Amino acid sequence: MSNAGDGVQIDPQQVSNATAQMDATAATLSSEWTTRLAAIAVLSNDATWGTDEAGRKFSGQYADAGGLEMQSAGDPVVADVVAFGPDVRTAVEASLAADEVQARLVDVPVEGL
Repeated sequence: MSNAGDGVQIDPQQVSNATAQMDATAATLSSEWTTRLAAIAVLSNDATWGTDEAGRKFSGQYADAGGLEMQSAGDPVVADVVAFGPDVRTAVEASLAADEVQARLVDVPVEGL
């Protein structure tokens, strides 16, 4: 995509390459996020914190401070990253389609104007 001063020029191949990279990054992020959350969930129990007074106190403070809820706070961010590539593709496809429709409506030569 470039801005030549007279408008925006979209290179569909560059968009395709970039969104493929976005998709790969999003897939890695989503997979890692799921794996890490599962590991944290396995460790969030009395055996991890300890069953003595200090362990129970820490566990309670961790939960009260939002430690358990904080784990899912990243879900919407990951979902946005996963959707970004497809959203860009949809926007570019819609823009190119609109350009094609508009070009068909022009019935005078425009080269050199």
